Amino acid sequence: MTTTTISNGHDVLANASQERLNSIPFTTADDAKDIIKRLYNMNVIDIKKFDSYEDLNFYIKTDNNSTRHGNEFVFKISNTQLSLDKKIFDAQSELLFRLKEAGISAPVPFRDVNGQHFSLQHLQNIKDDVVVMEGNYMVRLLTYIPGERLVTVKNISLDLFYDVGKILAQIHNAWKGYEHPSLIREDFEWHLRSAVHTRAYAHLVKEQWQRDISEAVLNKFEAEVLPVYDNLTRGIIHGDLNELNILVTPSNVPTSQQRYMLSGVIDFGDTTVSPYIFDVSISLAYMMLTDIEESSIPSICKWFLSGYGSVSKIPDFEVNMVVTMMCARLVQSLLMGLYYHSMDPTNTYILCSQKRGWQALKNVWKLSIDDIKTVACPK
Repeated sequence: MTTTTISNGHDVLANASQERLNSIPFTTADDAKDIIKRLYNMNVIDIKKFDSYEDLNFYIKTDNNSTRHGNEFVFKISNTQLSLDKKIFDAQSELLFRLKEAGISAPVPFRDVNGQHFSLQHLQNIKDDVVVMEGNYMVRLLTYIPGERLVTVKNISLDLFYDVGKILAQIHNAWKGYEHPSLIREDFEWHLRSAVHTRAYAHLVKEQWQRDISEAVLNKFEAEVLPVYDNLTRGIIHGDLNELNILVTPSNVPTSQQRYMLSGVIDFGDTTVSPYIFDVSISLAYMMLTDIEESSIPSICKWFLSGYGSVSKIPDFEVNMVVTMMCARLVQSLLMGLYYHSMDPTNTYILCSQKRGWQALKNVWKLSIDDIKTVACPK
């Protein structure tokens, strides 16, 4: 099978990344309050900025609890590059409503005073009566999903990893049958296939062993995965079901240690048509950044895959490549993080997973698919 390639390789990747960095919103909390009042007729009594790669997200609480969605929301301002494509917001809104219909806890957009789920706003940053920055940004108000991020949880049970795999399969099933041209994003920088082009950023890595393992991973990904890319089962995927985008709440079941259950899934900005096994591997890779022991990695992978398999069958030949794909995602995330930071050294959030990420990569790279398959999962 001929391997499908991305035009212009890492040049496209670098250009896209730079354009997004240059288009990050600049709105302050006070400006966000004014926008919310104007577009949604709500008075904000509490507002907090969330960390983000390339967009601007605020938690907000209003003084009005009369809406059926309560009085807590997330206000999202997308970067100017993404805001150019209205159709992608149409598609993402539809995907969120489909999750709601399927009973999956995820945010849904709230209509503004004009009856729109999102709108393009021309925003200006004015200092001393001079416009120092301006642009057109797509804004949305989403329902708020309460819960702790998975990354904050200690002693995560295997049952919870099983449930993460299961909900990922349920998300995939909820989106089957829906098609939208804006979700075909083959050149998207966070498409797993784009991982091979992060070689261009290897010079930003300090340690030689990190460069060596990155090159070995990308070589194996090219040799093992890309030749069969066109044969992989595909559909619409989340694309970023990581340890920050999975929300949990404490379980009420009495145990010797506190247990948690899933409360929701957030951040659907990376949705795209892609192989399902890519989404499985991406999420599994990020599970390696949670509070786990190296010795538990095979069990975590087995329980996650079993959870997914309880809803949707994964072809064996695809499962056999999951370790390579997990490693490719870790390399992609680590090198992209270094590149983003080199372009914007003030954004330290980008580097939050570097130390844990490199250790996770080292651990997973030693893993074989047989290590996973031989683990028992009673469910």
